[in-house]
Amino acid sequence: MYPISRTLAGLVVMTLCVSTLGCTNPNTPAGYVGYVTQGAIFGKAKFHSLQKGPTSTGLGWRLSVINVSVTPYAYTEDFIDK
Repeated sequence: MYPISRTLAGLVVMTLCVSTLGCTNPNTPAGYVGYVTQGAIFGKAKFHSLQKGPTSTGLGWRLSVINVSVTPYAYTEDFIDK
């Protein structure tokens, strides 16, 4: 009985490892908006969601993110209109 339960436990561990192999957890830092896409093994990647930082998508299948800065910048110099 012991070898069967040991084999079953090994199969469960191997299944969990293989199932999370293609998963990622992309994050977006504060001051950025993330454009999240879901990659494809064949074909094109597709839009998944937008996320406002600081956050992450959580564990997902083949997710990637492109972060775009939306931080406002303040300039101390005076601009002269010509």
